[in-house]
Amino acid sequence: MATHLLLLIVPLVVSNVLHMVVVKKNWLQVLAQPVSGQLFGGHKTWRGFLLLPVLNGAVLVLVVAVTKAIPADTAFWLGAALGLAYMLAELPNSFLKRSRGIAPGESADRNKLLFRLLDKTDSAFGVCLLYYFLRDIALFEVVVLFLLSSGTHIFFSLLLVSLHLKKSF
Repeated sequence: MATHLLLLIVPLVVSNVLHMVVVKKNWLQVLAQPVSGQLFGGHKTWRGFLLLPVLNGAVLVLVVAVTKAIPADTAFWLGAALGLAYMLAELPNSFLKRSRGIAPGESADRNKLLFRLLDKTDSAFGVCLLYYFLRDIALFEVVVLFLLSSGTHIFFSLLLVSLHLKKSF
């Protein structure tokens, strides 16, 4: 299980924090264009879709250089795929919120708990699902990783809000 945590959760935490710093500092402005403002809102940008996979791949390369958990030649591509899965898994929730008239970054008036739950678990679900197929691990481990990933997402969302790197939980 420790290997899975190092390969899955640690790089995603680091790459997401780095991504939030880039967003907060408004670096790479040219890429800060919405993928589709109408479908997903203004917060799902090309910057995130390009930067998060690259950052996650690079962080996983560093983790693997230290831990030797997987062959080094596959580390970047595994990390990039998981970073892309993280971003793609957020799209259905964003689409659902836009179709309900919920503005990007805003909370739902109705079904608040459901939307908060989706906000904190959608990316974990997508990443764990892809990881399950790429790494061929037991379903029980996927469930544990999903719960740990979701809990980690909640913890770091709260931390980023308190550090003013993120506007809302």
